[in-house]
Amino acid sequence: NEVVHAEAVSRKVTLTPLDASARKTLVADYGGESLFQKLPKSFQARAERSSKEFAALLASEKKKLPSAAEYFAKNKAKYPGATCISHILVPTLAEAEAVRARIVGGEDFAAVAKAVSKDPGSKDTGGSLSCGDPAQFVAEFANAANTLKIDELSQPVRTQFGFHIIKVTKRTAATLDAVKVTVEDALGTQAQTAASASLVKRIKTAKVSVDPSLGTYLPTGANGFPEIVSAAAAKSAKAAAERVGERIDATVVTTVPTVPTASDPSGATTTVAGG
Repeated sequence: NEVVHAEAVSRKVTLTPLDASARKTLVADYGGESLFQKLPKSFQARAERSSKEFAALLASEKKKLPSAAEYFAKNKAKYPGATCISHILVPTLAEAEAVRARIVGGEDFAAVAKAVSKDPGSKDTGGSLSCGDPAQFVAEFANAANTLKIDELSQPVRTQFGFHIIKVTKRTAATLDAVKVTVEDALGTQAQTAASASLVKRIKTAKVSVDPSLGTYLPTGANGFPEIVSAAAAKSAKAAAERVGERIDATVVTTVPTVPTASDPSGATTTVAGG
């Protein structure tokens, strides 16, 4: 909470009230509204402030990003639209070649599919598959579908399921309206990653103390992020780091527990520990 506060203060962000969704997420982190209300009012206020500050940091990062329309325009390759495909599946190459010859000779694709296809999911619909990204299918099938022109008949395509004769019946390009939620999610993830990175950077440069009974603070833990570990784990991590030439200073200097205690209901007890 204090790290978020320090970052928010340094950026001079503007705080706004939590909306219903953000409020629900906040109290859920503490076990629900009833349990949250049992916490000291000072702690509730700090938790709410922290949520507002992180939301403001996210908003600050989002301002640096392109709009949804700009992002979509530059990343259309990520949104391939929909391809409508029909296919006929048979067990052998010889059967696939025979199927292709029948269709080239004038027989109706759907009629042949209903007669001979071994795909139970599309046989009764004349070989028609749902429209979507060909990437949802196995690679050999998807690659063939992506290279076909509309209504062009493929050569036999072998996959783990057998041999396919494939026909693309329609392609529609993706539109911003169709993928806007996905685009906004991508931008939101970028903003959250940037905001989190700024907090991690601040944590790594902060002076932190931990009550020895709780463990030892490591500025760079096993996953590259700060963490508190047991004394034995800290000793092992320090030895491993020194073996690769990186020294981790085991002396810890300052921390602020965020959970209220009986002796300090505000949760703001500060303890200094030696390394």
